[in-house]
Amino acid sequence: MGHRPGLWLATKGRERSWWLLVVAVCGALPAVVLAGFTDSPPWLEALAGALGVMSGLLVAELRAGRLLDDTVASARRAHVAGALDELPRVGNVDLGYAGVHPALVEVGYVARAAEPQLSDAVQQRGRVLIVGKAMSGKTRMAVHVAQTLFGDHQLFKPKDGAALHHLLSQGIKPNRLVVWLDRLDLFLGSAGLSVDDLRAFCEDETVVIATVRLNAYEALLPHDGLQSVDSDVLEWFGHPVVVDWADGELDSADVALPAAVRDGAHQHGLPTFLGGATPALSTFDVAVLQRPIGHALVRAAADWRRAGVPSPAPRQVLVDLLPAYLPPRSAALAGDAAEQDAAFEWATGKLAGGLALLDRLPDGYRAPDYVVDHVTAERRPIPELLWRLIPENTGADALVNVGLSATRLGDLDEAKTIWQRSQHPVALFNLGLLNYRRDDQASQAVAEHWWRAAADAGDPAAMYGLSALLRQQGSKTKSKEAELWSDKAARASARRIFAPLTESERGADAIVRFSGAATDDLKADLTSVLRGYRQFIADCRAPLGQVPILHIDPAQQVAYPEPAMDRLVLGAQAARYQGVVLHEYSHWMLEELIGVPRDAWTRDVQAIEAGLAYYLPCSYADDPRSGFIDLTSGTALMQKTFDSSHLTGLQWATALWEIRRSFGKAVLDPIVLTCWRRTASTLDDRTTFAVRLSDLAASTPRPPAIGIGEVLARHQVLRSR
Repeated sequence: MGHRPGLWLATKGRERSWWLLVVAVCGALPAVVLAGFTDSPPWLEALAGALGVMSGLLVAELRAGRLLDDTVASARRAHVAGALDELPRVGNVDLGYAGVHPALVEVGYVARAAEPQLSDAVQQRGRVLIVGKAMSGKTRMAVHVAQTLFGDHQLFKPKDGAALHHLLSQGIKPNRLVVWLDRLDLFLGSAGLSVDDLRAFCEDETVVIATVRLNAYEALLPHDGLQSVDSDVLEWFGHPVVVDWADGELDSADVALPAAVRDGAHQHGLPTFLGGATPALSTFDVAVLQRPIGHALVRAAADWRRAGVPSPAPRQVLVDLLPAYLPPRSAALAGDAAEQDAAFEWATGKLAGGLALLDRLPDGYRAPDYVVDHVTAERRPIPELLWRLIPENTGADALVNVGLSATRLGDLDEAKTIWQRSQHPVALFNLGLLNYRRDDQASQAVAEHWWRAAADAGDPAAMYGLSALLRQQGSKTKSKEAELWSDKAARASARRIFAPLTESERGADAIVRFSGAATDDLKADLTSVLRGYRQFIADCRAPLGQVPILHIDPAQQVAYPEPAMDRLVLGAQAARYQGVVLHEYSHWMLEELIGVPRDAWTRDVQAIEAGLAYYLPCSYADDPRSGFIDLTSGTALMQKTFDSSHLTGLQWATALWEIRRSFGKAVLDPIVLTCWRRTASTLDDRTTFAVRLSDLAASTPRPPAIGIGEVLARHQVLRSR
């Protein structure tokens, strides 16, 4: 780990003492020499004596100061280490201390379907992020698994994100700890949690277990190429464990549940029912008529979090927002101080199960997770007044994600205003990207302005964007500057981001590594499949990267790449289907080719990549029906479960298969991979890719008479701009 401010325990006083000693000696030495070796006047001899005494006193002060500093530093370390020794054992930790909501009815623990995945993740990686809706049982499941696996570890529940760095700065390197980050989003931003501290902390049998609400997790992710802050923390955790309640978990429960609990669990989900969210939300809903001011305060606090503000809402902000949430008949009461006090008392009062509709904190008020999810589900717009009040009450870092929330909610103008107020490098990059996507010359100039500002501030994404924009301008001078910015982007990034794969790192016959429950026969089959496919990619004149570990997990029903662990996770059944394995490997390979993480891509590029991950394995096998897809009809097994990028990707793959019938495999597939390698994944849209594909295809000898644009339009992958 690199040096960070605060890692050393020397004080500024000690540092000044060394400089004072140097100055004193340098000042005294000439006088002493002159007095001793020349016929000096009495006043110079007196000065030499005085300086000698001062130097002696200064050395004594320095020694005393050093001893004091060492004593203070030792005391600090002893204090922190002693505090760590007093931490509770995971096996004995109180559920409430861990963040589990008190239950309306005490029942035994009901096993969850996601437990095996959680156990595997935390044992394999030493860290795990659990994602789910409010009151879906995330924290309770985490406690159960932690107590099963790490019962003898101590549990460290930091008060904020900066607490980890504070321990490291005191020279403490704890071991056999479980770092407990319940509601991860509250530790990010100004709270101070960093990947560097997490990485340094997660050693010596120390594990990190975090939970986060689903909506909060999605709000932290980049969106349509627009960047967020703190997404590197999510990436450090790797693929999250997603938990949701299913009735099947209740049916398989091995604990006795009262009939009323079973009925409530079937209707609302067991965690939600036991946590008391259902009656609490009923109280909130009817309060719109019975307690309009209290209802308005809670809704405003929920929208404060929906907007992406990590810090609590100050009381005065909530009061100022009342007119935006109250009907005209109640607005007159909003300014009455007594009415306001009564509304706050009601909103923060305890309901069934110890819940409140509004949590009172030292620095303001926060709407609980279950209330935020409830308000979010109503899909109401956030008032303009709230957006205007945010910049005055939060920091520049937080404003980046606030602007991202505004774009997700359709308030693009608000996002631009917020990002301009922020002046954070990531905010400047986002402003540049929004302008870059417009076709007119004036917008391109504005994009260059914002990207230059962000690039000068050290943002790698802006450096890459500026490089792409300058390269498009065509002149030799601009092209040379573009190369400089591209090199700076590669150097500025902590990982190989914005550094496309330009030459092969491994041959087609590279060793394939395995972990998990892989039999010898399965290893032989998958090795043969991957080597054959890699040779096909090499024949298409594309460089070959690393071969990920193939991790066979019998508990999994699906397959997915897991870059944080350098592996592809394959369910035991999924591993038996060549099309499935090659589809997932294609995701890995295509991301590696352009060197930019998937979460930074535009939605169009995500869809194109999904299409290539469907098309290329089919083309390799010369079979449009590979695995679970059929490119002759553009359909797939379990198609209803696909997200939008994979649905559109299936359309891309079907269109490419039709084009292949005219061009042939040997001609089209190298063109397709060349187009992909030239994609500016954080910037491009589907039309850019289509034009590039058409131009390259037209440049081949004797191209067939087929309109590529017409084929793509017929398969509905092109849209009007």
